[in-house]
Amino acid sequence: MPILPSCIRRPARPVARDYRPAGAESRKVTDRDSWVTLAREKGMTPWELIRFNYPGLPANQQEAAREVNWYLQEYVGCTVLTADQKNYCFSSSANPGTVWLPGRMNSSIYHAVPVMKQPQTWSCWYTSLQMVVKYWRDRGQGGGLIDPSEDPETQKLYTDNKGIVDRERIARKLGFTVLYASLTNEGMWDLLHDGPVIYAGAWPGQLSGHWVVIVGISDDQLAINNPASGMQTWNYNYFMSQYLIQTAERPLIYAP
Repeated sequence: MPILPSCIRRPARPVARDYRPAGAESRKVTDRDSWVTLAREKGMTPWELIRFNYPGLPANQQEAAREVNWYLQEYVGCTVLTADQKNYCFSSSANPGTVWLPGRMNSSIYHAVPVMKQPQTWSCWYTSLQMVVKYWRDRGQGGGLIDPSEDPETQKLYTDNKGIVDRERIARKLGFTVLYASLTNEGMWDLLHDGPVIYAGAWPGQLSGHWVVIVGISDDQLAINNPASGMQTWNYNYFMSQYLIQTAERPLIYAP
């Protein structure tokens, strides 16, 4: 059965059939996909994703929905309808069956983590954890995180100024999650999308390792709060290839 005539309309000025939004990646739709599920992958609302694909749609969503159906029929090749015949559905049989999703690196991320300087030589771990705890508490979140100054064991480690060896245990004790993974820049973007990330591993010129807080990423730059020297920027491809090759000695630590 065809779509109800009242539910489809050709736009007055359709976008070109070969239109591709800047930085977009094509996605072949399947029977399991919908605007809702695809938008959720990108942290968007369904209508934000729809308008990303088809700029110029009417502001009124009912009017816009009619034009979206036209695009799905003519450009995406959808043939499967909802039970009420008012809207097209994505399906594996759609030909060509492609829509556009924003590339993961299509936007910048920056978390305004307070910059703190480590007060003594072996306290980069302590200061990095404090920065992230304060960041979340300032936002009324992070209820499960413990500032290292509030835990007797970590406070003693700080006072003794000997650094720490069992990074994972200490991080988990203070409510953090620990990840061991070799990340691409897109993988780091995904982590930073949810909040700042502590890198607790190998570092140039530091035989014993060094902790820093990764606070943002933009284009080819990684923003870092270094407790030894303040905010820095690094080329993320260089940083990740040299320092984020994950081993048991190089964990990433973040709020769950």
